[in-house]
Amino acid sequence: MFRILFNRVVLLAGLGFFVDVFDLFLFSVVRRPSLASIGITPEKMGEVGEQLLATQMWGMLLGGFLWGILGDKRGRLTVLLGSILTYSIATAANGLVTDLSAYHLCRFLAGLGLAGELGAGISLVLEQLEDNQRGIGGFFVATLGALGAVVAALLGDFLPWETTYFVGGALGIVLLLFRFGVKESAIYQTQESHSHERGALKILFHKSNRKKYFGSVLAGVPIWFSAGLLVGFLPEITQFHGLNGIKVTTGLICFQAAFSVGDMTSGLLSQRLKSRKMVLKRYILGWLLTVLAFFLLLQFQPPLFWVYTSVVVLGLFSGYMAVFVTCVAEQFGTNVRNTASSSIINLMRGSVVIMVPLHLFLQHQLHLPLSGSLLLIAGLVFASAWWGLKQMDETFHISLRFTHRSKPNN
Repeated sequence: MFRILFNRVVLLAGLGFFVDVFDLFLFSVVRRPSLASIGITPEKMGEVGEQLLATQMWGMLLGGFLWGILGDKRGRLTVLLGSILTYSIATAANGLVTDLSAYHLCRFLAGLGLAGELGAGISLVLEQLEDNQRGIGGFFVATLGALGAVVAALLGDFLPWETTYFVGGALGIVLLLFRFGVKESAIYQTQESHSHERGALKILFHKSNRKKYFGSVLAGVPIWFSAGLLVGFLPEITQFHGLNGIKVTTGLICFQAAFSVGDMTSGLLSQRLKSRKMVLKRYILGWLLTVLAFFLLLQFQPPLFWVYTSVVVLGLFSGYMAVFVTCVAEQFGTNVRNTASSSIINLMRGSVVIMVPLHLFLQHQLHLPLSGSLLLIAGLVFASAWWGLKQMDETFHISLRFTHRSKPNN
C-alpha cells in the first residue's frame, strides 16, 4: 500500500487534487473579508457569494468538457499539467482584484482550470496501476485532495485574503516540478486510435451509455450539496436558527478533515468488500440520515460544539469521493475515459448552479423557510443519487483495457 502512495504518478495526481481543492474551498474561506475589501455590504455578501460561486462553476462545467476531450485526444499528462498551470495563474491573479467584475473573471478562469485536474489525474493513476490496486490509488488521490481544503481554512485564519490567493497560485507552479519523470499512461498510448474515436461525446450520449453517464453525475451530487451549500454557507444557515459565532473556517476544517477520513475508510471498505456500488449505497444513505439529523439538531439551538460535531459526521458520510471518482473512471473505455471522468466530476460540482437558484426560488417565490428549502433539495438530491447509482455498473473486477465503439450496437 505504501509503495503505491510513493508512486510518482499517484503523488502528482494527489498533490494536483490537493491544490485543486485548496483553490476550490479557498473562496469559501476568504469570501467575507475579500468581498468587504471591494465594497460589498454585509447584507449583500450571501447573494454576491452565491453569484461568484455560480460563475466559478460555469467555468468548471465548460472546462470539464474541454479538458476531458483534450485528455482523450492528446493525453492525460498534457491536461494534468495544462490545467494546473491555468488555475495557478488565475488564482494568483485573484489576489489582485479590486472590483467585482475582476473577481468574477478570475473565478471563471480558475474554475476553467480546476475542471481538468482530477479527471486527468484519476485516469492516469488508474491506468498505470494493477487492477487490484486501483481502489487504493484512487483513495490516496482523493484523500490528499480533501486535505487541501483543511490547509486553505488554516491559512485563511492567519493570512490576509490576498496572500492566501498568492499562496494557492504558487503551490500550483511548484507542483509542476513533479511532472519530471512521470510518463503517459501505457494503456492510453497503446489503444488503437484508428478504430475508435477519442473523446467523442456522441459515444457518451448514445442511448447505450446515456443513463450510465447521467446516473454517474447524479450519484455524486450529495457531495457537493454538503460542501457547496451546507458548509460553504454554514454561518448564514446557523444564524437563521438563532445561532451566532459559527466560523466558516472551523466548519470547513471539521468537514474536510472528516471527509479525508471518509475517503480513506470508503476506499478501504471497497477493497475489503470487493465492490464499489455497495460502498456508495451505504455512504449515500448515511449522508441522507446525517442531513436530516443536522437540521433537526438546529431546531433546538444547540451549543456550537454539537453543530461542529454534526458537520464532522456530515463530512464522514460525504467522503465517498475516492470510490466515486474511481468508479466513474472505470465505467467508460480508454478512448472516452478522460472525457467522461472530467465532465461527470464537473457536472456534479456544477450542480450548484441549479441548486442555488432552486434554493432561492423556494425561499423567495414559494416562501419556504431556509431549512425547509434546503431539506426539500436534499430529498431531491438523494432520490436522484439513488436512481443514478442504479444506472452504474459494478466495476471492481473489470480490466481497463477496453474501448467504446463509435457506433455501439443497438
